[in-house]
Amino acid sequence: SAIEEQSSMDFGLLKYSPSGNLLWASSWDGPANGMDIPADLDIDQEGSIYLVGGTESLNTFSDYAIVKFDANGGYLWHNTYDYANLHDAATSIAIHSNNIVVSGASASAFNSWDYATLIMDKSDGTINDVKRTVVSGVGLDNVVAVTSDANNNTYITGYVEINGNRNIQTLKINGNFDLEWVKNFDGGLEDVGRAIGVDE
Repeated sequence: SAIEEQSSMDFGLLKYSPSGNLLWASSWDGPANGMDIPADLDIDQEGSIYLVGGTESLNTFSDYAIVKFDANGGYLWHNTYDYANLHDAATSIAIHSNNIVVSGASASAFNSWDYATLIMDKSDGTINDVKRTVVSGVGLDNVVAVTSDANNNTYITGYVEINGNRNIQTLKINGNFDLEWVKNFDGGLEDVGRAIGVDE
């Protein structure tokens, strides 16, 4: 969840007992004290919690944010990923042995998006490898919302400017980081996608 305070938003993490009693609450505020939006989490066998999403950087664009908490909600470490000083947003995480795998959308230019997958050491957050997949034909000018489903498909919406007008652009990336489809919507005037969800 996200905790909002004036013009900023932080990662929020809550643990409840099986009967629904709040056991603890923890939060994380990114280095720029701006908008921090969580997208996914995972828990390892030791009970450590890994939370990923986007964090507003000092240049007002977003970076990947990866934050580790202990089983009691105590902050352990965080790391960020930025490729070209543009928008980057982590959307999913998986734990593989001693590593965590984090993926999401990463801009390589104002109108060009790639999908970046990080392999990180789960003990200290070191990024050991980065795989970037170029998404041809996608010109999102601004990603506004991202979600994923149980099959590791990623859905992104926002807008693209075409001849000076903003149109909604929505796309689907499958679990292999291949672009499955891109759909544009022009309602006649300015159109911007603000939220996205998937059903079963």
